[in-house]
Amino acid sequence: MMGKDMKILRGLSDYPGSAAVVLGAHINGLGIIRSLGREGIPLIAIDRQAMMGQYSRFSTRHIVLEDNHPREFLESLCRLGSGLGHKAVLYITDDRYFRVCAAAAEMLAEHFYLPFNTRMGEAAIDKAYQYRICRENLISCPLTFIVTTGLDVENLLKQRNELPYPLIIKPGDQSCSLSFSAGKRLYEVENQHKLL
Repeated sequence: MMGKDMKILRGLSDYPGSAAVVLGAHINGLGIIRSLGREGIPLIAIDRQAMMGQYSRFSTRHIVLEDNHPREFLESLCRLGSGLGHKAVLYITDDRYFRVCAAAAEMLAEHFYLPFNTRMGEAAIDKAYQYRICRENLISCPLTFIVTTGLDVENLLKQRNELPYPLIIKPGDQSCSLSFSAGKRLYEVENQHKLL
């Protein structure tokens, strides 16, 4: 990214307010990109591969930045932040990015405003925790079954005739080792027979 820094930052460092850096340009990132872009806020969309949000008309600049080596990734992110001339707001829309950035929050805070509670750690991306908090506070959320053991799977299968279909099966943590084929992030199950 070093050789491209000036081209990427052209126009952003002159902006009088804070720019935004959106880390994760998939569907969640696209929502943030559109919301900020409609307000005229310049932003850089970053992802590990080309994603839809990077090609939004609201994305001022986009970068494909590999994150296979967290230290190098963070150093590149800090170089980007320091090159903006003022702190940008760093929006993180992906669990994998969150883990890396939360662990380096102090370093990133020198270059970015971090609009998340860095002390929450894993709880910030723990879907079971989030759904429990929603239920405790009477906030609507999808009917959710958390499956962590073989016994959980057995109990779920015993209830298969009573479940509301269609169902969506997806890992609570997108970076987990649950192997979904062909890069799928979820499966749709139309009826109890397909659940087996």
